Amino acid sequence: MNMMDEMGRIMALDVGAARVGIALSDPLGIIASPEGVVPAKPEAAALEQLVRLIREKEARAVVIGLPRLTGGTEGEQARETREFARKLRNALPADIPMYFEDERFTTTMARQVIRQKGGKSRNKGEKDAIAAAHILRTFLDRPPATRQPYQENTRGEDDAP
Repeated sequence: MNMMDEMGRIMALDVGAARVGIALSDPLGIIASPEGVVPAKPEAAALEQLVRLIREKEARAVVIGLPRLTGGTEGEQARETREFARKLRNALPADIPMYFEDERFTTTMARQVIRQKGGKSRNKGEKDAIAAAHILRTFLDRPPATRQPYQENTRGEDDAP
């Protein structure tokens, strides 16, 4: 049986230069909710905190937002995110699958949500957590056969979408 067929929480991450936004699904994998942020630097501490949160929240899978350029190709931000994902993959137990999800427009959507709530957010990390929730919502809505499992980018070139 595939791990994704079992019930359990899924955690999504929006990896940024300053913060990593976190979202979490309910145990049935239906609702995606912003969970908070962890500082992205120092990176070792961020990875340690994320591994601890994944364990504490009993996440059965992790989805990482992969920033693509408007045309669908990958730029420097995607390379940095893939490197972060590689380090997280090495720190996690092998039985926790990781996935990538296109995050091209999640920050824009997060800003719109904050605007609709009445303007600016006092919490700088709120946008990052909302963006992570958008990443998770997109992933949960995607048919399982179309999900993009984590794999290291070994070709040294941009991946197609």
